[in-house]
Amino acid sequence: METINRLNLNGTNGNVKASKPRKASKRKPKLASSVNMNRTRTIITIAAGCSIPLLSLALSYMGGSLLTNEASMALALTLLTLCCVVLAVSLSHLAWAISDITRSPMWASWCLAIAVDATLVACELSSSLGYGSMIVSTTIFAVTLASMVLNCWAFLRNAK
Repeated sequence: METINRLNLNGTNGNVKASKPRKASKRKPKLASSVNMNRTRTIITIAAGCSIPLLSLALSYMGGSLLTNEASMALALTLLTLCCVVLAVSLSHLAWAISDITRSPMWASWCLAIAVDATLVACELSSSLGYGSMIVSTTIFAVTLASMVLNCWAFLRNAK
């Protein structure tokens, strides 16, 4: 009798009931590759957000150091120009992030973004030219860190 119940033959006169087909799930199963792709995309986005201020810091340091050597004036100006290009591209990210976080008007966010980037270059150049101090080093560290956070904020919030 137990076998009959398991086969669902009880009371069916020996005929097997056709089971209802299962409804398809509305949710698509997440594939491991898409999860890994999202994780990889996030890691690359954070790395890019952090590398932009570090790149501008390195370029301004090398340019400032070469300014003291008159034989390398063309290279120094080239590196400082590259630094300004990197910062110009970064400005819109900084301004957007500042506006998004603080709800400031766009003109104020742009002014603050310019101040952040200009402070980074000014401190690095003054340090390279021999006017460094603990205040300059602390300012370089703080402004670079702030720029990293703001770039990552802008990149991650706009990655949708």
